[in-house]
Amino acid sequence: MKPIFPLILPHIAHAGSIIESFKSSFSVTNKADESPVTEADIQASAYLVKSIHELFPEDLVLSEEDLTDIDFSQRIWLIDPLDGTKNFIKWEDTYSIMLSCVDHGVPILGIIYYPATWKIFIAEKSFGAYTWTCSQYEKINISWKADLDNIKTIYKPSVTRFESTMKLIKEMEAFWSVQELRPTGFVCTEILEQKYDVLVLWGWNIYEIGAIDCLVNELGWFFGDLNGKRLEYVNGVLRFNYGCIATWSKDYLSKIPNII
Repeated sequence: MKPIFPLILPHIAHAGSIIESFKSSFSVTNKADESPVTEADIQASAYLVKSIHELFPEDLVLSEEDLTDIDFSQRIWLIDPLDGTKNFIKWEDTYSIMLSCVDHGVPILGIIYYPATWKIFIAEKSFGAYTWTCSQYEKINISWKADLDNIKTIYKPSVTRFESTMKLIKEMEAFWSVQELRPTGFVCTEILEQKYDVLVLWGWNIYEIGAIDCLVNELGWFFGDLNGKRLEYVNGVLRFNYGCIATWSKDYLSKIPNII
């Protein structure tokens, strides 16, 4: 069986070119949740949905900009065409395209692409995790850290449960170095580049999480909820307990105070 990610890479690279073409001039409007959206989001989304549907006509292909019901009982593609729109608006290079394929509830492909730097993080089930720059692949290998008392942790907070999030963060700060970062894709790839040891997510959407899930699991790490259970993709929703965590060892969870 051949990997499918080589079929996707030219299209995600072109979607990145579409985004970059708007850097000098674009309009900004707000979605129903007051988050910003630009012409770059919309056009990159339309291109990726069309391209992937042409490659895999039997699959369901959905973008964050579509706001369509999600059905995990089939093979489905989930696209966040511009993760970090606020960063794009400010010309910061931490925005990315996030794409995943979830096959009957199992993430089988995850891609995070940074158009500003031409760097891609790729993972496909049973094929491993890689970076791609300048037409070269490099396998991602992350060494395990044995010292649980010297951990660097990054997190993305929840806006809707801000007080609960901050309470847990203060508890974690008693044990480890803890830092807040955004957006979601950038936070994930900081882990993949071994700049931090643990990632805790409270603020994210369903169009982002499949890519992170696949990338982390192909490294042999744990990705799941704060009870130590893997995420379940069922009936268009994710089943999990409050927050998500990516870490090289579930032993980390035993250090987190049970205050949720």
